[in-house]
Amino acid sequence: MDDKKIYQEIESLTKLKSRLELILEDYNSMNTEMNLIMFSDACEHVLRICRILGLPKGNALLMGVGGSGRQSCSKLAN
Repeated sequence: MDDKKIYQEIESLTKLKSRLELILEDYNSMNTEMNLIMFSDACEHVLRICRILGLPKGNALLMGVGGSGRQSCSKLAN
């Protein structure tokens, strides 16, 4: 398994938000378009899901009301 991930520190929330928006644009160019607003809590949730999915046998139970963005955040994190 040569898939070693390189982690890079992001100094501010604005840089994180712009980076996630670029990832979202890339996702939208290859898949059905998702219109997401990347506010601070959504950015943090995407990072948490990404970290969990990167672990061996990583899985998570995402809870929330319908339309809260669980599926969209997990698609973006994957």
